[in-house]
Amino acid sequence: MNGPLNKRRSWIDPQRNHTFFPNLNNHRPSSTISNGTTGSSIVAASAVSNNKRIDLAKVMTRGLFIVFLIYVFAVLRFQSVFHHQSKNENHHNDQTNNRVVTTTTTTTSTTTTTARSKTKTRMDYCNFRRYPPHRYYGLSSNRNKVVPDFLQNTEYIYGQLPIILSPKTTTTSSSSSMETQTTTQKLCVDQSEWYPPFNNNNKTNNNNHIIQLPFADGTNPSILKLFNNERIDVTIRNVFPPQATYLTTICMTNSQCAWKDTLQEQQEYRLATQDKPSTVRTILLVLDEHFETLYESTILTVMDAPFGKRKKAQYDDNENNNNGQKIYHRSMLAMDDARLFTYQGQIWVSYREGKLFGYDKQVLNPIHFEMSPTGNFQVRVHASDTETLCCGRNMALLDNVYTNQLQAVTWVDPVTVVNVEMTQSRHQQQPQSQQQQNQQNQQQQQQQQQRRLTEKTDSKKSNNKKKKSHFHGTNGFMVHLSKTHEYLGIGHFHRPPGRETNEYARFGHHYTHAFFTISDAPPFHLKRLSPELVLPSHSYRDDAEVIQFWSGLELVDDETLALAYGINDCEGAATTLELDAVQRLLKDVDPEKEVVDYMMTMSPDAPPFHLKRLSSELVLPSHSYRDDAEVIQFWSGLELVDDETLALAYGINDCEGAATTLEIDAVQRLLKDVDPGKDVVDYMMTMSP
Repeated sequence: MNGPLNKRRSWIDPQRNHTFFPNLNNHRPSSTISNGTTGSSIVAASAVSNNKRIDLAKVMTRGLFIVFLIYVFAVLRFQSVFHHQSKNENHHNDQTNNRVVTTTTTTTSTTTTTARSKTKTRMDYCNFRRYPPHRYYGLSSNRNKVVPDFLQNTEYIYGQLPIILSPKTTTTSSSSSMETQTTTQKLCVDQSEWYPPFNNNNKTNNNNHIIQLPFADGTNPSILKLFNNERIDVTIRNVFPPQATYLTTICMTNSQCAWKDTLQEQQEYRLATQDKPSTVRTILLVLDEHFETLYESTILTVMDAPFGKRKKAQYDDNENNNNGQKIYHRSMLAMDDARLFTYQGQIWVSYREGKLFGYDKQVLNPIHFEMSPTGNFQVRVHASDTETLCCGRNMALLDNVYTNQLQAVTWVDPVTVVNVEMTQSRHQQQPQSQQQQNQQNQQQQQQQQQRRLTEKTDSKKSNNKKKKSHFHGTNGFMVHLSKTHEYLGIGHFHRPPGRETNEYARFGHHYTHAFFTISDAPPFHLKRLSPELVLPSHSYRDDAEVIQFWSGLELVDDETLALAYGINDCEGAATTLELDAVQRLLKDVDPEKEVVDYMMTMSPDAPPFHLKRLSSELVLPSHSYRDDAEVIQFWSGLELVDDETLALAYGINDCEGAATTLEIDAVQRLLKDVDPGKDVVDYMMTMSP
């Protein structure tokens, strides 16, 4: 994480706090004594003695007076500075109220709701984690990892190896340098309710008492733009403060931060040794424009109606409302793979609750928000508002821009879009009977099975079937691109396609993702498709983690996409992408073709070479003038001397030759990442006068 969760920007004017202390040497009394020139010596001596006593008293009086002045001055100065600091602090706190989590309890029988306060410092687990070597992909040849067979003897989209997609960057300048940073930020959940870092259970059994990181930091986040989002009713947007820019969900559940690690790796990477999650819940985060958390709250389910197969409506025995009436119990459920989407001006969440609804159904609920004047933030869904969608997983919802019909992309390959048939009265239709629901589910199941790429070839004699696709949907909500009349989505692969236990992860691993677009009106069909992609890891910019799950996508503006993703089933992050860079990756798909038709074996003789990094234009200093160069320099020879040094041979003015050495680190700092599909010519620009 680039900055502390509590971005407390307190500062003190150095001039105002430059305290002036008088130089005491300038206030010493004079040592000269004047006495009379007449009279006896005794009188004179007595007079001198008396004068000395008088002068000594004067010195002491003056000294005490000076000390008193210094004391008064110091007290007044301290009060002035303290008042100045307090004024700035109060002003700042008014603007950044509730930025960092502290536990504010809204007690029910099962949970507490957390809101943000101003007192906590940055939490250690808000920084990106490091992982053992086997949790990285091995895309970089510099890391000397053996490429497993399942990555070599396989098919990729267009027959291309995964491309590392660089996030959008921001540039900050100072008097001495310019610094470029990505917009990627770890999504920080305050875990103090269930993770006391100095609890003995969170220490590894070694002499150094290394503090373990939490069991997990949250997985599979989704993202929704809140600020200026016209899809969301203004009354909902007004619940949140002006700096609230995004909403995200993140799941605290069984995770894979640690997997088949050695004892040394457990200690080096501070991995928790527990085998079960500390808590199971889904949390909603309110983020600012930099993806830093402003508020958070566990999503609770109000049990005001039957919920799934086994849960009935339930009152809370220990709590009444202000009128003395019983209130419904609020239950904390897992809400697996929660995804945010919008429909009819409301913010909804889709998720799986397998034990209650079955693992083939998505559960859909509108979300209710409460923000008290004191900053207590609560998020809930109601059992009475529940809708379901059958059948499949990783389905993307689609808010039809022409009909206001909620639809779902249940399969990406081939493109399968179905209507979500609501049962609630908000849609002016009668609730379905159980028989009608069963019939609808059966029809949708048959439709899915028929379309699941099992069609036979035209030849009646052939028993061949069209090869099965392993391309699955990922993001929870399709993004509408109005200029091209398309919906943009994300799909993923993991290799190998099975989910057997292995050395890399508990289930799937070596994920890649691809962007795709479909038409925004029936008949829905695949229009464009990108190559397979990964994001650079935080630790290695030329490599990726074995598990990246791009679970949230949102259009920020005409130039920017926001992407939320999970890392190694352990932590969540958000970043921004340039929409133009994504557009350049998308290639037109031939009519009636699907993703599976573009899966090709990569030829070992023709790897997809492409430009990765590029420096600005350079010259070497001339021998005569160190601040100038010859008009002809021809850098004609380059060699690697060792891990730190390059040798360069070059010609000068077509007259003489020379050789020199360069620091590899200096050259590396000059090289900047190139966007996928771009060449040198794309970076040629006119210098601004």
